[in-house]
Amino acid sequence: TGPIWEVVIPGFDGGSVLGGERFDKLVLDVSGEQVPATGFGLGFDRTLEAAIQLGIAPQFSTLSTILISPLDSNSLSYSLAVSQQLRDADINVEVYPDPNAKI
Repeated sequence: TGPIWEVVIPGFDGGSVLGGERFDKLVLDVSGEQVPATGFGLGFDRTLEAAIQLGIAPQFSTLSTILISPLDSNSLSYSLAVSQQLRDADINVEVYPDPNAKI
């Protein structure tokens, strides 16, 4: 083990979001060969928390308010027609086309 580093985001109070170090001895222990190596790990959850805390995360909302799931394959065309009528009325809808899926 050699140098260790951490990355922090200014203004985020949740700690480091990325860390890394050298792993030369680890490669030697695993492979029997002396190989220079480094590695790092990114904390995705912490990075997302930082983006939310700093107000730079995109705002997401539910896109669909209705999910239509045909009960059998014969109902698919009817389900698609109903979904189009709902879309024409400015209602967000999705059709889950697999009648055998357990949702």
